[in-house]
Amino acid sequence: MLTRTLAIATGVLLMLLAADVDAKYRWKDGSGTWIYDDTPPKDPNQPYCKSNSLGIWSCKAGAERLLPPPPDPENLSREEQQARYDALLMMRFRNLDAIDEAQELELTYLQYEKDATLSNLQLHQKTLFELIQGAADVQRADREVPGQRLEEIKATQALMLETENALAEIEARRQDKLQQFSGLKERYQQLLNERSP
Repeated sequence: MLTRTLAIATGVLLMLLAADVDAKYRWKDGSGTWIYDDTPPKDPNQPYCKSNSLGIWSCKAGAERLLPPPPDPENLSREEQQARYDALLMMRFRNLDAIDEAQELELTYLQYEKDATLSNLQLHQKTLFELIQGAADVQRADREVPGQRLEEIKATQALMLETENALAEIEARRQDKLQQFSGLKERYQQLLNERSP
């Protein structure tokens, strides 16, 4: 009796699995159970997914939530991550000259930023010189330098320091870009060598 029950249960399970493989549509019912069928759900508001001839599911009517989430990059193996990186690198740049052009563009933007920051630094230096000169004139006249003038000098010195730090940060970014593009060119050349006959 038990053997017969197991045989029936196994047969039913195999039929369900076969139906799942052949089914062209799937959706979840109100209780969260997956429904597989050859036709889409009768309710036009029911989100569902459709399988193509390759077995790839695409979702309709807002059923994107029925698809499994995309793979987490952290769970990909190192080889898979490298393969994706290499594919993107080859798609992004048509040749080594394109990498040089992209590098030149990035460095040009950084140079504009550096020039603007240098201009600000020169402006702060000029302002500081004028403030100090004015304070010296007041002292030569045997008067006390107003507190507001001293605060302006301190504020301008702080702005100069901030601007000098910004210049150092721009230079660090420039060095990072040079290193980054050097690595891109090196890897691109390796991939070209691997693909050449």
